[in-house]
Amino acid sequence: GGEVVEAPGADGDLKLRLLRGRFRIGSHVPGARVFVDGEDIGEPTTVSSAGSLSYKEVISSRATMPHWYTCHWWGERVMDFVACCEKHASLRNLQGHQATYWICAYANRQHALDEEINMSDISQTSFFKAFQLSRGMLLILDPEATPFKRMWCCFELYLSFTDANKMLDIATVCRSEDGDEKAVLVCEEALSGEQQRAKVVREREFPYRLLAEGMYRCLEGGSCYLKGDRERILSYIQRDGPSGMEPDRQLEFALRHANQSLKGYFALATWPHAVQGHGVHAVGGLDLEEHELSLVDILQADTTRTSVTFCLAQIQEVTNDSMEEIALALPPELKELNISLSGCTNITNVALQVLEGRLPRTLETLHVSLLGCRDVSDDGVRVFAQQLSTLTRLQDFQLDCSMCTDVSADSIRALADHLPESVNKCRVLLKGTNANCIVHNVRELRAESCKTASVRDLASRALPSALARNTSGSALFASSRSQSGSICAKGH
Repeated sequence: GGEVVEAPGADGDLKLRLLRGRFRIGSHVPGARVFVDGEDIGEPTTVSSAGSLSYKEVISSRATMPHWYTCHWWGERVMDFVACCEKHASLRNLQGHQATYWICAYANRQHALDEEINMSDISQTSFFKAFQLSRGMLLILDPEATPFKRMWCCFELYLSFTDANKMLDIATVCRSEDGDEKAVLVCEEALSGEQQRAKVVREREFPYRLLAEGMYRCLEGGSCYLKGDRERILSYIQRDGPSGMEPDRQLEFALRHANQSLKGYFALATWPHAVQGHGVHAVGGLDLEEHELSLVDILQADTTRTSVTFCLAQIQEVTNDSMEEIALALPPELKELNISLSGCTNITNVALQVLEGRLPRTLETLHVSLLGCRDVSDDGVRVFAQQLSTLTRLQDFQLDCSMCTDVSADSIRALADHLPESVNKCRVLLKGTNANCIVHNVRELRAESCKTASVRDLASRALPSALARNTSGSALFASSRSQSGSICAKGH
């Protein structure tokens, strides 16, 4: 139920304020009443309407681009759903017509669903076309994380994971013991203008056991409302298996990778919370009696994942062991790796040493932030630099050691000596260190390295000369003193 806020204007939009409601599946709603001209004529048994419109078409005659696609299970409170969308729009800074969401229940004509979604080829359905037009997906979780038990929802997530151009955000409504309600959001990357520390603090409120539920489920194990949905979904996923295989083996292969992708994503989303809790080797879901999971094993098994980001900035529970866990978890075909340990004061040179021999040689992008890790010095950077020479596909490299006071120009020289020739984009931040500079590209790195070498050469040449001059002067002084003493002695 709701109330009209603004009558249709020039754009044809009717603006409503939601007051109450709940998504329901099915043609029969228990307790519903039908009123005709104010007269209660009883409870409906079926609902049908020839030539009907979708709810969206009723409130707006304007064609609308679905900038975000919502994934939910159709059973949560509508108020929670709206709160999640509003929070998402606010944090993503979506204004006006940018804040548009595809909501299947409202966008499809519910009395003509066969024309909307009941097609043998999923790619021809309305929901698939809407997803293709969107910037990304907003997954809305209820307190039981029900979408992970629905095959359609898991399939929609699968589409998001397999499209590198789509973003995925996750929202839910948290309820405190005193009854307060608050929508919270988790994103893969920091929001526009958001510092890594702010991201960690903002997402700390998210109930991460909900995310962990995604690692306990398999896509093919979810339920379907329509009988034919399961076959259509499996048929689509089978296409992603290697060609030339027997159909059953092809589907098995595709499903295995689909489930690895689903679980790998939620392992990464859960990682920061696990580090601050019982550790990444002991993560549990909503059912406390279920076995605990190892995020390291789950992520490493996601063999098709090519990009990984660990945002652990300002988490004081992060230690050198945390870096070793990261190193052990890296998928074998990784192309992009981002590690932010900014402000993690327990990190030392050991954290860089544990990466030795563990960085995938497939890496094309490597960004590491150790800003404010004051126990990191030239010794650690030198060991880290030596590993770079094995990354022959590396193109984009960034290292931030700002405020690591024991890092000097020696680190620049070590990086320059070992940086692969394949690198065409380079940035090294050393503000607040003994080097106190920012290197913006490979050319500057080489130049700073040569400058350091020249200073060293001058120092090495100047030192023997200075010693010679000092030695010569001392000998002359001693001789004069001796001679003077002799003369004086003779004078006595």
